[in-house]
Amino acid sequence: MQLTNFPRGTYHETVLLNADHTRAVFMADADPTGENPQSNCQLFSVSLLGGDFDQITHFRPGNTGCTGCSPALLGIETSNDTILFSSNCDPVGGILNGNELFAVSIAGGEIRAVTETRGIEMSSLGRLSVQLPSPAMYPGAF
Repeated sequence: MQLTNFPRGTYHETVLLNADHTRAVFMADADPTGENPQSNCQLFSVSLLGGDFDQITHFRPGNTGCTGCSPALLGIETSNDTILFSSNCDPVGGILNGNELFAVSIAGGEIRAVTETRGIEMSSLGRLSVQLPSPAMYPGAF
């Protein structure tokens, strides 16, 4: 069964299912709910019976498409349908160090930062220091 039929745009190959396998979570720059007129890359969920779209994230305008600012789905905690994703978009404000890990309920709501790293820094001696949360793995409950 085809769950989406967007007229254009970028889709991410990762699709996750919620705990009871009734909804699929994916990333796209579409506007199926009327809440994404700038076509920013967002996380959405859709019923596995088709239709009934929910926009989970509301990343700020200015990064049209999924090529610049984009989330990457990592997993869903099955006990409470919490989505774990990485993003270079700083969806919570104030975290400007590159890709960090975030969590949000499949029902939407407040996005919580899971990591806050230093990112890439250059010392006064010209030495490069990198602290990023990767590789990110999802072995089970987080």
